[in-house]
Amino acid sequence: FFFLAWRRVACFGVCAMAPSSHGPEALLRAMAPIDEVFDAFILSIPGESDSCSWAQPEVGQVHFAALISRAIAPPFVPTRRYLRLLLTRYASRMEGEAGCQVEDETLAELIAEHAFGPSSSSVVVGSATGGGMGGGDAPDPDANGYVSFQLPQQDNGNIVGIRVYPHHNDVAIRRVWEAGCCLAEFLLSHPDLIRDKKVIELGAGVGLTGIVAAGLCRPMHLHMTDYTEACLDNMEHSISVNEDWLHRQGVNVDGDERCRKLTSGYLEWTECAECNSENIAAETLTSAPFELPEAQVLLAADVVYDVCQIPDLVRCVKVLLSSSRDAKAIFATPFRNEKTFDLFTNQLHNEGIVSQFVDNDVIADLPSIFPCYFSQPRSDIRICTMTIE
Repeated sequence: FFFLAWRRVACFGVCAMAPSSHGPEALLRAMAPIDEVFDAFILSIPGESDSCSWAQPEVGQVHFAALISRAIAPPFVPTRRYLRLLLTRYASRMEGEAGCQVEDETLAELIAEHAFGPSSSSVVVGSATGGGMGGGDAPDPDANGYVSFQLPQQDNGNIVGIRVYPHHNDVAIRRVWEAGCCLAEFLLSHPDLIRDKKVIELGAGVGLTGIVAAGLCRPMHLHMTDYTEACLDNMEHSISVNEDWLHRQGVNVDGDERCRKLTSGYLEWTECAECNSENIAAETLTSAPFELPEAQVLLAADVVYDVCQIPDLVRCVKVLLSSSRDAKAIFATPFRNEKTFDLFTNQLHNEGIVSQFVDNDVIADLPSIFPCYFSQPRSDIRICTMTIE
């Protein structure tokens, strides 16, 4: 009902970004570009002009201090580096555009604490209260923080947080990638695709797609996979810090064997590609809590980027789909490079995998839940389903 045959797009450039539809707190929690946060903040103050919002302590500074205070409430605190840049840029803009110094006491305390407070060397890396955020000018690969999101039909106490390492050498844990957000938005609009099913996610990265889908789309069991130690540790952490939210959605409830499950574990595409449906469970999916032939849906986002890995990725998909009767894969991928995308689609055809691409209008009409489409617009994301001929 929402599929069309793949049509090649003639223009590949990055689109000019429209103003964000998200409020300043949602943007700040997502560690959006700072100018986007500022623009949304100005619009959030009724009846105030741009210059007034920057200049008057009783208006702009009080509101901005309240915004920061709400967004940094534990456990999901953005990186210290991001907060430092946000606060110092705000103070600089006040001085440069309105000739005004910081006069609000709360805002001054926030600047003192987060812009000039202790560096990452004096806090514990990876603490659930936002430690290890990195306070100096030099990017720290071990510095981490949280992006967090208010999900639809959830009250203010139900925020999902994902730990990211913005300067880590493992790109999979640097941030929430746009295709993962798009796939989550697609699944939330079409939950029947995975409801009451056993699901495996390839290349789950920081785990946003799997955590959101497991909580709100009601699969029987969703198993997130990746292969680096950093990814696997971080996925386990993100499941742990969202445990209360998952429990409220009926996921991973202790002592209830009938409850829905979310788990994570190791799966490497090359190893998978070299297996067959009979031995893969023993050799490459040892962490899976259910037998491979029981898996009904395969998910993946932003895994089509390296031409050297595409053949193994596609063969891995074939092995997984061949292992389960009527299994289906759902992929979301940015359309970055025509040759890379052509290689992917040709490889699918050569392996006997039938793909159908979701109509671009369907993607455009999805609710915008995650404020993340700043470097890669959602119009660049393609979603396709795959089955074995």
